[in-house]
Amino acid sequence: MDAQVELMKMLISHHFDSLKGFSRSVEEWIIDNIVQPLDNREMLSLPDAIRTLDNNFYFYQSSPAFQRNWEWYCNPPISNAC
Repeated sequence: MDAQVELMKMLISHHFDSLKGFSRSVEEWIIDNIVQPLDNREMLSLPDAIRTLDNNFYFYQSSPAFQRNWEWYCNPPISNAC
């Protein structure tokens, strides 16, 4: 994994120089977004999550936000928008 990260870092690190406020290291970003070392672990699938939740589950919020209020889109000052 370290060799992969170093190779990718040489190839893409200059792209991160233009990102203001980027709070993570390039290595952390590469590991989390490209390499993703899960070893023998599996990611929780959406069907597994749905089967696990019971009827008392209340969805409050997520990150990234999956629910958005698109009301503004259907009420623009232009006629025939929706």
